[in-house]
Amino acid sequence: MYKIPSYEECVDICNKYPPKTFYEKKKICQGYNFSFFSYRLAEYRHFLESNAFEMKGLTFMHYNGVSKPYLMFNKFWELNQYPEFKYENFKNKPVKKIMVKEDGNLITFIKLPNNQIVSRLKEGFNSSFNRTANKIIAENKKYYDFINWCIENEIVPLFELVGENRIILKYDNNELILLNLRNNLTGEYIDNIPYNMDGITTVKTEDYTFDEIIKLSETLENKEGWVVQFQDDTFLKIKTKWYFEFSDYLLKKYGIRKS
Repeated sequence: MYKIPSYEECVDICNKYPPKTFYEKKKICQGYNFSFFSYRLAEYRHFLESNAFEMKGLTFMHYNGVSKPYLMFNKFWELNQYPEFKYENFKNKPVKKIMVKEDGNLITFIKLPNNQIVSRLKEGFNSSFNRTANKIIAENKKYYDFINWCIENEIVPLFELVGENRIILKYDNNELILLNLRNNLTGEYIDNIPYNMDGITTVKTEDYTFDEIIKLSETLENKEGWVVQFQDDTFLKIKTKWYFEFSDYLLKKYGIRKS
């Protein structure tokens, strides 16, 4: 189901389009070489025609002649963002779960060949968000042990780091909220693992239906929105009207927008 491109295929995708459509950023972490792939100007058609759905934070560690990929979420879109994401195309799809859309930064972790575990964003290792995430796991053994277990079992734990550098919603503390788990070899999303999750904060889920969430998005305030995961493991973002309006305000006043 998931096409995980090789490093060479990622480079080819970048070269296929004008600069900044898709791009590679080369990084060094503790002496080890990495490539981070992401996009800036890519539209849905670019992802579709090149099967480039993993090109949002896909990271390669180059070590001993091997370029090993490390996944994040595959790319997904908002309701009505493109014609392919109209309500009519999703209204009859069975829903697996509806998760609260946390207002932070997507982050995960990697183990270096020297056995150090470090956090990674979609474009690198060295931001203040990385430092905060690394501090959290250094001070919380439950998180460190859980992340280490995931890495040892080729599972990618996908977190939202909230609290640091407030975007729109206010959080009382810096926190890592577990959003989902992926098999790093196949790309499949994992619902259950043989691990005691006590002490790990997981994303909140809703009991509303798909239609009820859409209706709520028109009136609910102080909430970014939701991520709907369907039974076929496709995803769809639904953001509140309130959040869109606040984002437009930030764009007009400061020239920034939360993606």
